[in-house]
Amino acid sequence: MTHQSNAPRLHRLISRAVLCSFMLAGSFHLNAAQDTASRPLLQDKLVTLTDSAVEKYKIPATSVLVIEAGKLAARYTTGDRVSGEGIKATDNDLWHIGSCGKSITVATILRLVDKGRLDLDAPISATLPQALIERTHPQLRSATLLQLLNHTSGIPELDVEDAKSKPDSKLFRDVANAERRLAMQTVVPALIGAPANPPGSRFVYSNYAYIVASIVAMHATSKEWTTLVKEEVFAPLNMKSAGFGPPRSTPRPNASQPWGHDERKLLGHRRLEPKAPDRPDAELPIAFIPAGLMHMSMDNWASFLTMLLNGFNRTSTYLSAKSFERFFTPVVLGERNAPYALGIGVLRDQAGRIRVLAHTGSNGFWRADFRIFPLENRIYMMAANAGFEEVDSAFADIRSALNTALNPK
Repeated sequence: MTHQSNAPRLHRLISRAVLCSFMLAGSFHLNAAQDTASRPLLQDKLVTLTDSAVEKYKIPATSVLVIEAGKLAARYTTGDRVSGEGIKATDNDLWHIGSCGKSITVATILRLVDKGRLDLDAPISATLPQALIERTHPQLRSATLLQLLNHTSGIPELDVEDAKSKPDSKLFRDVANAERRLAMQTVVPALIGAPANPPGSRFVYSNYAYIVASIVAMHATSKEWTTLVKEEVFAPLNMKSAGFGPPRSTPRPNASQPWGHDERKLLGHRRLEPKAPDRPDAELPIAFIPAGLMHMSMDNWASFLTMLLNGFNRTSTYLSAKSFERFFTPVVLGERNAPYALGIGVLRDQAGRIRVLAHTGSNGFWRADFRIFPLENRIYMMAANAGFEEVDSAFADIRSALNTALNPK
């Protein structure tokens, strides 16, 4: 679906193509010896193919990073922070990663599981605030924290207009934690009705389920969700640039960070509308932060993704071995696996080996994508300051060219 309105659709936090096509220790930090790419020929090819894709699909700016064996293999950033303003994006800029941040939410929760604060197998009837359980349909109360994170809880994905409507401010006024109160108000419409699918019966991608998971964590710890993410992910992995919502920026024409861009079409021609980060319509409602409203530098994102790769290869102590195993275990429905684990898509080969861990994210004005290749010990990362679906085509072109360059026949 082509996005042509000011209201970004929540399902765009993940590209359906990802699902259809498959779906501290070890942290990544550039140092003086890693300032430049370690593979000059690959670097030259990345520059050429990224410039070509950006021009072909008319993307304001794009940043691409390739990591091999924990080291920078190639990187390239090109384009304008704000379309038409001429201020060039840089390697150090910040990017909104959309639902690629769901794995950060999962990591936060699994850290709390390892500390004994949460139980993945506990039903929400025992872990949500009683006032919210009273407004939850009885058929949903048996859903577990694990099912919230792997999208089998039965909690639906509501229409975007329901998500953007103002929550009932009269509900839960006695909840002192502001983030928890707003999250509880936001999810009531998704919890109150009978589910189309009982918990555990079907994979249905739901951003609301991730908000519910954050409420479980906030209720157990008496902390705000953003505080938990900072304490359990950003601080341990030294992700100093990471934050929530779009990157903060100075006004145009001297924008200090990239801005997101909306798409308008007139007589078949695309016109890009820059979204200043302080505009109310530049982001989805803040209650959806657990579903993926985060920004960070490519280097800091690489730190997190490198941790995931190391955890998959059992060379990271960031989480327990059990938590890493559950992180990457695909959903099992009957006799088949869904192409999704916890906050991350999974592609297996015919031998049953996991070949790719991946996700795509967008809030409608930005787009991001990562692919982790465990057998090759390699990561591709891409981000753009526009959310229209042709950006996926640009990313696919870049990935295809990288695969050809790195996997010669």
